[in-house]
Amino acid sequence: MKNKNLTLFAISVLLFISCSSKNDFSPESLSGIYPRLAYYNSEGECGTGAVVPWADRLWVITYGPHLPKGSSDKLYEITPDLQQIVRKESVGGTPANRMIHQESNQLFIGPYAIDSTRRVRVIPYSEMPGRHTGNARHLTDPEHKIYYGTMEEGFYEVDVNSLEVKELYRDGNVQENNQKTGQLCPYQRPTTRCTRKRIVFRSRSHGFQQ
Repeated sequence: MKNKNLTLFAISVLLFISCSSKNDFSPESLSGIYPRLAYYNSEGECGTGAVVPWADRLWVITYGPHLPKGSSDKLYEITPDLQQIVRKESVGGTPANRMIHQESNQLFIGPYAIDSTRRVRVIPYSEMPGRHTGNARHLTDPEHKIYYGTMEEGFYEVDVNSLEVKELYRDGNVQENNQKTGQLCPYQRPTTRCTRKRIVFRSRSHGFQQ
């Protein structure tokens, strides 16, 4: 009976130590991989669009394959203790752009503008359609404006304070006869009503066509 009690006591101690050790390793990692930070969408493909450290957080956007007007993808905020926050402002899409605008102290990542207090504002796809692929500093007013470029030749000017959008060159997904409503069409399958513009670039020494 005494031996049986000692055995039960030993098992209890081992279980207690095991549970305590598990809590000490939170969040759990496997060879440096943290499964709890995995992300998903409902688009059949989920990729990492951009990752940027900003305002004491790590910001991540995901993308689906061809979604120029939004998707189920999210904007993620990851804290220093590796807690993952799915931002309610998420609108998805197929973004890969990121830029820290020093003058306004904001991070532009995908269609989102994030200030130093982690306030998130969104540029709607109805105002700036396309698969956002890059940002650039403005040529004449870099303090107040930036550029957005898309994968299908769209080019926009955005006011960093108001987020007002000015279309400089129409995205290839937008139908000519539905410019105001922002109606989109599949870029890979042009029809008579939705065609890709032909652009010709020329330089002094040579010309080339796209």
